[in-house]
Amino acid sequence: MKKLFVYWFVLMFIFAGPILFGSQEVEIKWSQSTMKQGETIRVDIKTLSPLQQGTLYLDKGKYTIFGVSYRAKEYRYVSYVGISRKLKPGHYTVRTDLLYMNGARYTQKKDINIASGKFKRQNIQLSGKKKSFPDRTNILSKENYYILKAFRIINRKKRFETPFIQPAKGRISATFGAMRYYNGKPYWRHSGVDIANKEGTSIVAPNNGKVVLIQDYVIHGKTIVLDHGLGIVTIYNHLSAYHVFLNQMVKKGDVIGSIGQTGLATGPHLHWGMSVQGVRVDPMYWVGKKNLVE
Repeated sequence: MKKLFVYWFVLMFIFAGPILFGSQEVEIKWSQSTMKQGETIRVDIKTLSPLQQGTLYLDKGKYTIFGVSYRAKEYRYVSYVGISRKLKPGHYTVRTDLLYMNGARYTQKKDINIASGKFKRQNIQLSGKKKSFPDRTNILSKENYYILKAFRIINRKKRFETPFIQPAKGRISATFGAMRYYNGKPYWRHSGVDIANKEGTSIVAPNNGKVVLIQDYVIHGKTIVLDHGLGIVTIYNHLSAYHVFLNQMVKKGDVIGSIGQTGLATGPHLHWGMSVQGVRVDPMYWVGKKNLVE
């Protein structure tokens, strides 16, 4: 009977270890304690047992947890949580759900406060043919369908290793989250950053990635989308020319296109956007941030 009990205890330790000792064997670290609309949070997770899968839940969104390394009997995972510009400021609870290879589960909840991004207001005056923009909602919806499809790419391979850089030189003519008014009527919050410069100005890849979309749209103009891995995807709109091809691998600093004013644009500029597992975030927040990438 004693041997049977010992055998049972050993099995429980092996197969239920994460349940019995979950709080001791899991370490979860957040890149920052204060969060604003448009920002991105990096979540690092260390465990003593391998995971089958892991997910973070915030409001109605869920974020995949990716395995990154195994060293010194320690499994390391990472995830990025995008704070949407549309998420109302206030108190939220983030739930971390880990499923181990042996079927055991570990759950942790973290209370967070999300502050306002203090977004600006931008008035845009359309003239001539561009005045018909409000009547092109069907076209915009079709374009967004393909763009959102690219934004939802979840590539488990990390392609970026160093901080992101700004993809083009120029004046920031529109910031992320700015409330856009076209001819005096409100439409939406700006989903990226506009960099104004003369037509033909070079646009470079802000980090290593793969070209997953190239298309000339009516509203968005000539467009390129790059997949950087781990759910990080960037977009480039209103280009005058492409300098890459579909499925091409690019390195940080490679020229991918040129600034233009194709599509719905009042002047030559680059619209640069970023998606974190399907959530639009401020790409400028990633520029130079070592703690997000290393």
